[in-house]
Amino acid sequence: MRKMRNSLICLVIFFAMVTMACQSGIGGMSVKQQAAWTNNVYARQYDLYLDQILLPSISGSERQTLKDNPRLITQDMLRTNFSKNEAEVLKAKKQVFTELHPLLVTYNEYITGGMAVPANLEYQIVSLINRLLAD
Repeated sequence: MRKMRNSLICLVIFFAMVTMACQSGIGGMSVKQQAAWTNNVYARQYDLYLDQILLPSISGSERQTLKDNPRLITQDMLRTNFSKNEAEVLKAKKQVFTELHPLLVTYNEYITGGMAVPANLEYQIVSLINRLLAD
């Protein structure tokens, strides 16, 4: 329960920072700064998601290894005692991460290749990040 409360506090602080960044105009950032911001939002939200689904008994170093390589996560490492509401929120987040990851890979390829990012790609990413932060 304490870990969930700490995660919630971190999420609220992070959401406040994101809101302030949006109000101050992310559009004023360079393309590389926008890419870094987008990737950081994804990484932070994914870390919070993994903290919510992994068993509390998993140690810090093992938890970091699993965050670095989620393919190592097995069914017996996952919490199962979610409320119906928690399960629905986590399922929605997983769906957003599944949709967002390949878009971010493509986005980063455009940025590192020095090419202009298509507006529809940026729109899709922003829409998914908004969904992620709303859950």
